[in-house]
Amino acid sequence: MLIREPDDTSLVVALYEDDQVVGCTALLTNPVLGLGWTTEERQQPSLLMTMTHTHPDRRGDRIGLLMTMWVCDFAARLSEPRSWVRCHVPDRGLATHYSNEMGWQEVRARTDQQGSRVYLMQCPAAPKDGLSAFICSRVAVGKR
Repeated sequence: MLIREPDDTSLVVALYEDDQVVGCTALLTNPVLGLGWTTEERQQPSLLMTMTHTHPDRRGDRIGLLMTMWVCDFAARLSEPRSWVRCHVPDRGLATHYSNEMGWQEVRARTDQQGSRVYLMQCPAAPKDGLSAFICSRVAVGKR
């Protein structure tokens, strides 16, 4: 098992097209931000995207951008809205892609416990009016 059963602090989300999974991610709704995040950043309400994957045959479809837009919209519409969506990216090229192609901000780079470089990224949570024309959501916003 990659992660425990979803509960009030986590949510597994998948993006489908014609009943085929084209992207998925796990959202930690009340993350404990660890090394690399400042005390001030840790106090800001956020969601943490982790274990995010997109279908390799769909690279040209910008699935990551659609997922980013949906998660930022979702975070802003929660009953206790979040200010940020955050993630850790393990590769410089991927961090650059997140910044240039999907609108993420690189906060800083750090070295993880295994000695590898990790890039801390964030995107502001904000409603995305009109997103429902592209993505039909079955995730209840409710209290998370």
